[in-house]
Amino acid sequence: MLKVQLKLEASNLVKLIMQLKKLLGSVGLARQNIGPLLPIKQGYRVRNEPSKYNENVFINCPFDATYKKLFNAIVFAVFDCGFVARCALEEDDGSQIRVLKIFDIISQCRLSIHDLSRVEADKSTKLPRFNMPLELGTFLGAKHFGSGGHKKKACLILDREKYRYQK
Repeated sequence: MLKVQLKLEASNLVKLIMQLKKLLGSVGLARQNIGPLLPIKQGYRVRNEPSKYNENVFINCPFDATYKKLFNAIVFAVFDCGFVARCALEEDDGSQIRVLKIFDIISQCRLSIHDLSRVEADKSTKLPRFNMPLELGTFLGAKHFGSGGHKKKACLILDREKYRYQK
């Protein structure tokens, strides 16, 4: 598991892309011909085409306008390395329970990128958003308790402060 400190500045996008490419390149998989991105309301998604477990990268990050540049950089790095970016935005089906959709995507991905930099207390409720740590925990649980290919899962964890989530 690779951990990276993330500062949310546009000047760090190139560094982020290089770190992601290093992680993705380290798994030693060959570059594949990847289909085009399809525009959606909050960002981009990939075509819902079946692909192999080793080529899928689950992206767990904020999907708001403030984060969009970083999200696009992550998706670019994933595609440039020949992998398929997967996230909760890829399907817009209101009848599907979101957490079950995320569990399904995680089960289809050997690699993942988790950005915990925005896990902070909400000003009105004083509670943090728990969805991103939950998705990281689900991925790590699949690696620990899963069998076969799930034991080979690997992830990159991004955060504002080094080791903050381990305290």
